[in-house]
Amino acid sequence: METKVDIIFLGDQDREDPLCRIYFDTLSSDLILRGFAVHRISPREDLSKYMNECTQVIINFFYKDQDAISAIQSLASRNFSVICFCSDIDSYSNYRDAYEVADLFICPSKVHKQVLQYAFDLPIHHLREAIDPSLHQAQKLNLVSDGAKVVWFGFPESYYKSMVSLESVIIQALNEKLIESFSVVSAESLELELPHEFEFIKYEVDTFAAHLTRFNVAILSHIPMDLHVNTLIKSPNKACSAIVAGLIPICSDTPNYRDFLTEMNLQEYLFDSPKGLLGALRVLSTRSISSLEDEWFSAFRSVCNKFSASNQCKDYLEIIDSCNSQVPGLRDKNKENIDFYSPPVEDIKLRFYIRQQLSKLKGMLHLR
Repeated sequence: METKVDIIFLGDQDREDPLCRIYFDTLSSDLILRGFAVHRISPREDLSKYMNECTQVIINFFYKDQDAISAIQSLASRNFSVICFCSDIDSYSNYRDAYEVADLFICPSKVHKQVLQYAFDLPIHHLREAIDPSLHQAQKLNLVSDGAKVVWFGFPESYYKSMVSLESVIIQALNEKLIESFSVVSAESLELELPHEFEFIKYEVDTFAAHLTRFNVAILSHIPMDLHVNTLIKSPNKACSAIVAGLIPICSDTPNYRDFLTEMNLQEYLFDSPKGLLGALRVLSTRSISSLEDEWFSAFRSVCNKFSASNQCKDYLEIIDSCNSQVPGLRDKNKENIDFYSPPVEDIKLRFYIRQQLSKLKGMLHLR
């Protein structure tokens, strides 16, 4: 880029937020190394002082950050470009306000891009989440000679949506000695909900990396027990983190985990049902220590290359360059407003009940 570029990361998120770490922290650090002027700005600051006619200004924000959206809307001129970083797709309507101010969307996977582009007529790009900078990169697979010490980590709501249906199988694996232990790293609200056979560890960003060194296998699931597309298509960042921390990931056969483990040549550790998980654990138990170490090291090298902050930054700059003919002001000023219809739950239940009763009535009449 020949034009002087100022890049603003707008928001009050800090390193406690994993999305901030694997996007804003990694990008800002690498952009500074490349000589870009980078600003981490709170939405409460005066954004207008960063606007300059001689400078290309690019503002980045997370899609749910209403304060950032309001700050962008308050700017009088439009001599800047806005990139919205997307994540969960709980509903299209959650992106309505972000869509109003954004010139382009960046999302964590090709599947997210596919879902979003059904609704939004602006450029949508896939940018991989980088390795979490809070993790210590392992030198080898953890504690292999001690048997399979297994962990799951994440937010409580993720556990409820994707892991509860696997609890009985994990307990069976413990009873059959396929695994030595199973631990859960999460917020305190989950502790009392877990089976007594599971160990609970409170999640804290400063101790998380050290806790992971105790384990050599991670069970990670995006099984959509909530029947929601957002659960099904979640990004593979946990599997990436597991490998970096010295663990082998065993993952649900859902779109992004499938693509990731196949790319890492670990597809044997995908499971498509509770019985499938038990099968994957049995496969793991038959592996020699040397073969497990070889599998992990191959995946580790691949992750460190493809998910590095440097490669993420390179791809980010390529996205900007690909749109450079339209920058600043990538946005189509004549965009149509999008109306999203969500039928009330009561309407859906009523329609289902009526159909159910009509079906019963037809059955009764037929019998007569």
